Amino acid sequence: MAKSILKTCILTTCVLLTSLSVSAQTGQPYYNVMAPPYNATCNGNPASDDTGAIQHALNDANAAGGGAVLIPVTSGACIIQSSLNLDHFSGVSLTGPRAGNTGLSSRANPMLLFTGTASPLLSMKSTLGVSIKNLTLQYNNPSFSGTFIDLSHASTPPMNDSDMDYIADCTVQGTGNAVSGANPLVSLDKTIDVTIERNIFEWATNGIVGPAASGSYSNVVRIRDNLFSGYGTNSIWGNMILNLGTAWIIEGNTFEMDGASPDQPIPINANSVGCLGGCQITGNWIGDVHSQFRGALITGHFQGTSMTGNLISGAVSTAATGILLGSDSAGVSITGNDFSGLASAFNFFGGGQSNIVISGNQYSAVSAFSTSWSGAPASGIVTDNSGQTLVYGPAQFTGQVVFDNSAIFLGTIYKPAGSFRIDHPLDPANKYLSHSFVESPDMMNIYNGVVLLDSRGRAEVKLPNYFEALNQDFRYQLTSIGTFAPVYVAQKIKGNSFRIAGGKPGMEVSWQVTGIRHDAYANAHRIVVEEDKPAKEKGHSRPE
Repeated sequence: MAKSILKTCILTTCVLLTSLSVSAQTGQPYYNVMAPPYNATCNGNPASDDTGAIQHALNDANAAGGGAVLIPVTSGACIIQSSLNLDHFSGVSLTGPRAGNTGLSSRANPMLLFTGTASPLLSMKSTLGVSIKNLTLQYNNPSFSGTFIDLSHASTPPMNDSDMDYIADCTVQGTGNAVSGANPLVSLDKTIDVTIERNIFEWATNGIVGPAASGSYSNVVRIRDNLFSGYGTNSIWGNMILNLGTAWIIEGNTFEMDGASPDQPIPINANSVGCLGGCQITGNWIGDVHSQFRGALITGHFQGTSMTGNLISGAVSTAATGILLGSDSAGVSITGNDFSGLASAFNFFGGGQSNIVISGNQYSAVSAFSTSWSGAPASGIVTDNSGQTLVYGPAQFTGQVVFDNSAIFLGTIYKPAGSFRIDHPLDPANKYLSHSFVESPDMMNIYNGVVLLDSRGRAEVKLPNYFEALNQDFRYQLTSIGTFAPVYVAQKIKGNSFRIAGGKPGMEVSWQVTGIRHDAYANAHRIVVEEDKPAKEKGHSRPE
């Protein structure tokens, strides 16, 4: 009897100490799911069902206005046969002891093992300040293909957004031999202000998914310091992060790319939903790309997005693209990234992108910068790591723009005036010298020179070997130097040369030839000399 009492006291003391520890950590009321009145077994027995016990504790915490529901360290797993419902909950934390995530090889966190077939494991619709921490969340049904953790908008009143929720220091995973996989592991459709950090995500069709469709939203989401992985031929990842919303921060994550599909997994796929503005993709590592992968590692439609300081590394033999920007991407800055082992660093898919800034990136085992992308943006500035600047499409700048190196404009420049400005050759320290451009309604090229006539008063003028391939509609001007002579064009341009006659032996003749471009680009982009102003510009003139 004394031994029995002693054992009971020791067990009670252990539970009490664990509870007190959690209370000290959280500063909230605590609810130990293995203590009365809940009495979850959490022994890993597949015949057990701990759903009711844990739900009871969650309900009590919510009714009390918030608190920590503790799953203490156990030798087994808590078996969850149906969903844990936290819809409309506020201030509730479902947590294991504060031990942190110890990595792939050793998971000290208590486990919730989901054996059900209907999703989700955790229904967290329209919650406020709910957190999931220090747990391993796993499904063991190989054909499970539903939402695993659902933070989306509830369809029943009160139909609030899910706000200020937190998932940290957890492992969220499938079985590793699944034939389908969760889709997604975490749904963030119609959420605001969510933080997901220091977790491990493995084995899913899709990992973290933002807006469910175009027209929905998911605002102010922070995805930081997580590991996305799934190894070997059983990896079933489609997208690790899919459908960004507004003001997403994807920072410091590791994306392990081992897999068997030529097009998957995709680490970050903004998709057609895209980032709607204010997104940052910063300091992430994307690596271990399998050699047959031929997709893009960061892809989709991005508005107002900064991509900075990422390591985007493929296999040397891969046909992968680093970053693919969809056709309506605009206001994207790609700076200070390291690209390696890729067929191309960038792909401007479909054209139509605008205001794309690429600068200061490092390229290793990637095509030379001038050919390191396919497609081209409609407008914007692209600067490679050598300082060369490329400007695409109709570029409109207000005020003074300074390029501190060479600039290439791959499009048409429209300007009310133009000139060069250099240091004045007579006083370079104190003055500038400016000259205006020569203007013409035609896409005209000018060639000139001075030729010495032979003993018969004739000469052949040789032009560049590309002259006739580039030009048409030739015009000639001849001026004799030193004395008058009736010089004339004796033979028009043929074989990239023309002949002069009618002069005196030894006479110099100044010549000028003009041609109108007829190369493929010029033929496709003739300047419209006179055109009506757009409606929004009518009634206005440029200031003098």
